[in-house]
This record gives sequence, C-alpha cells and structure tokens, in this order.
Amino acid sequence: MEKKTLIFLAISIIILGFYPLVLEHFYPDYYKNSSRTATKRAAGLVNPGPAKPGPSKIDSIGVPGFKTKFSSENDQAFQNDNFKFLFNTIGGAIHEVSFFKYADSDTHKPLLFLSLDGPEGNATLVHLTSADLKTADTGVPRYEIRALSGTSVEASAIDRGIKIKKIYDFKSDQYSGGLTLEFENTTESPVEFSYQLFAGQRLLPRHSIDSQYIEGNFFSRLGDKTSLKHINESKAGKNVESQGFVEWVAIKDRHFSIILKPKSEPMFTGLVQGLGDHHFSVSLVSKKILLPAHGAVKHDFLVYFGPNELKELTPAGLDLLVNFGKLDVIGRFLVGSLELMHKVFKNYGVSIIVLTILINIILFPLTQVSYMSMKRMQLIQPQMSK
Repeated sequence: MEKKTLIFLAISIIILGFYPLVLEHFYPDYYKNSSRTATKRAAGLVNPGPAKPGPSKIDSIGVPGFKTKFSSENDQAFQNDNFKFLFNTIGGAIHEVSFFKYADSDTHKPLLFLSLDGPEGNATLVHLTSADLKTADTGVPRYEIRALSGTSVEASAIDRGIKIKKIYDFKSDQYSGGLTLEFENTTESPVEFSYQLFAGQRLLPRHSIDSQYIEGNFFSRLGDKTSLKHINESKAGKNVESQGFVEWVAIKDRHFSIILKPKSEPMFTGLVQGLGDHHFSVSLVSKKILLPAHGAVKHDFLVYFGPNELKELTPAGLDLLVNFGKLDVIGRFLVGSLELMHKVFKNYGVSIIVLTILINIILFPLTQVSYMSMKRMQLIQPQMSK
C-alpha cells in the first residue's frame, strides 16, 4: 500500500475519532436529549386505568361537511422502550406514534411519525362494511380502553350489533407486536359482514424531499414468486386494490413504516384510497364473514411500527420491505456487513472505512491481475508504435 494512502487513512481515523467530541461541544442540547431518550422506560399504558367510555352513542363522521376531532381528555398513552402510542376512545385506534430513539432535527424531541386529529384512517382502526348489518353505518363507535398487563392493551366497543375487541401485545424492546381482533354477533340472527383494518394515512413529510418517498405497499406471494407493489395514489376518490390476497400491507416514508401482516389463512386484499392533497390511506379488506347468532370469530395480526432497517424487519419476516433492486443480494450483504462492523466499532464512519479496506483486500487479486496486464501493455507499447 502506498505511503500517501496510509497517511490518508491515518488522518481519516483521527478525524472520525474526534468528530463526536466536536459535535457534542457545538450541539450540547442535542446530545443531552439523546442521552435522555436512551433511558429505560416501563412498558404499558402511561395512565393505566380504563379510559372514560363516554356516552354510548356513536359519533357521526358521515355527515357532509362535518369531521370528528379528537379531544385530548379521551387519549390513552402506551409506551415501551422504543415508541409511544396515543389511543383515543373514538375508534379505539392509534392516532399518534413517536419514536424515542430518534430525535427530531428541529426540536430534538422524540421523532413524531404519525399524528392525526380525528379517527379517520387511524392505525388499526376497524370499519365494518356490509349491507347485511341490521343498522345503518352512523360513524365511529366509542371504545373502552384498558391495560391487561404491562405490555398488553384491550379496546372494546359494540358497532351495529357486532362486539369488537382488540388486544394489542408489544414486548418492551421490540418494534413489532401482536394484534388480535375478535368479532362477536350480539344479535339473535346471523350477520354477514366484512371489515377494513387501517394501517394509517396522511404521513407528513419531515423534509422537502420526503413527499416523493411516502407510499403504500402491497406484498403478495404466488408460489416462489414475490411481488411488492409501490402505490402513492392520492387523487381524491381514486382507489387502488390489490390483485388477489396479500401477505401484508404497509404505509411508509423514507425511514419508517407501519405494517399489518395477517397471521390467518389468505383472506385479505390491500386497498389504497386517495384522499386528495397528496394524501392517501392504506388498509386491509377482509372477505365476507358469516357469523351465526351469538357466534364469534378471531383474527390475529403482526403489527410493526418502526424504522426501515433490516436488523429490525428481518426477525418479523418483513425484510422484503427493503429492496435494493437488481443488486438486492449485494446490497443486503453490504448492509449486513456494515451492521456487523458497527457492532464491533460502535461508529459508522470507522465501520465504513474498515469495510472498504476489507473489500479492497478481497478484490486485490483481481486488481493485481489488471494492474500487471496494464504494466505489460506499457512495456510493449514502444515496440507496437514502431
């Protein structure tokens, strides 16, 4: 290795070593915030008592020109080491998601990924859709929300004779968890219905270039072939449906995703609904379900709220969300190698340098052959020019 290269590497390593100290000196508030967000948090509802169920009436959102707004007094907060959710009794779903381990570049507070002021399109919102239900769809029901344990939350309500129960179960240190939906027919006659389960809507761009990366995804598998559809249809009233059943759906931006993955037999299609003004919602739509009088059915889902990182997605079987195109195999190998280096050196700058050196060492035989061939051509060039 040439002397200039060695000097360059030595200077680079020295700069990278002092770089964090320089940043901490000039941006002390950012590092203080980072240290706070790294502390251990107890998982569970922040206010563990059951939320006020409020009146038993249904809050209408179907009236033209009228839109339900949340009241903060009906919010219930759940958190673990990685994120904080805000549930609301109207809809019993998640309308706000923030991540503790990622700081907002402007406020230095935990990064706010999803924030909706009404129930429409909330993450894990359930909407019953069928003409066979005995009463008209008058809006979003109020739920009673309570903690089952430090890591589990239950939300329940009755919508047009169907009792809906949601049970969330998140581990203290994971971005993925479980969601169980239970539907019980409380009437004296059979009921046929289907339902929508929303992943979310209206992700807001955090930077000027973010809007082009906000999209919905349908993932499906047919035999050995997989298909990942990228959809960002936002024209009001325009819907995009999946062709056949899907394995999971997602709504994501450049860095984070919300993913819903059914654990049951294939029975869900994907749906993206354009809302106008560059916004859309993503949901799963079930096939028809027939419940006898006082009958019940249960569906299980894997839910993911977290970063688009292979080390987090792979354990949940969602790694195909990250796709490097035609160089996918090489890209995954390099990302995996970089993460392995980072575990050793705890610094991405040093990890990149070490990985680059290792790649050069591996490719050195090919480089040497090319170099020797070029040298031989230089030696015979004078004879060829005669």
